[in-house]
Amino acid sequence: MECREVRDLADSFLSERLPAETNHEVLRRLDVCPGCRSEMASRRALRKTIQRAFTCAELLPMRDEFRDGSVSCLRAIPVG
Repeated sequence: MECREVRDLADSFLSERLPAETNHEVLRRLDVCPGCRSEMASRRALRKTIQRAFTCAELLPMRDEFRDGSVSCLRAIPVG
């Protein structure tokens, strides 16, 4: 397995959605490649930060202007 493949599989790996054999291949690559380990650690940290942000979201009320603007932008995206 190469670095590019690990990057492509990183989100599925961190979400524990890979087949067992593929998971083992990623783990073997992480054992031998400092770059892949660093990439995976960065992604893991980012995921934890995002999860914490959503956990604390109740403490941070969304401004009406932001919500309305976001909804308008999302509705403007063509579907299909």
